[in-house]
Amino acid sequence: MSATTIPSHAQKLRTPRSLRKPEDVEAMNIRFGVELETKVPRTCGLAVGGYHAGYPVRSARATNGETLTAPTFNGATWRADRDGSITCEPGEMPCEFVSPILHGTEGVEALWPASSIG
Repeated sequence: MSATTIPSHAQKLRTPRSLRKPEDVEAMNIRFGVELETKVPRTCGLAVGGYHAGYPVRSARATNGETLTAPTFNGATWRADRDGSITCEPGEMPCEFVSPILHGTEGVEALWPASSIG
């Protein structure tokens, strides 16, 4: 066998479907969340609540004026919390986006949808 020849059993191992981890039933029960520390334009129309007492995020305006709809998970919304550790420039405001409680494959895909994977 030459160095450029890949045995047929190895080719099967390289398909995108086969690269996925086997489903772990116990892992599917793990609940998790994500916090993203960001700076957003003051003109985006986003209401940021207090520290650990944020407001639900439903939509905001992009810098080009387009209205963006916020993602949800099983009907639950993300929150926009105040975070004093975020330093901003004039025209920006600090915002910590806090996810709803996520779980399972659907929770992971809510963060990185399978449709966005090239």
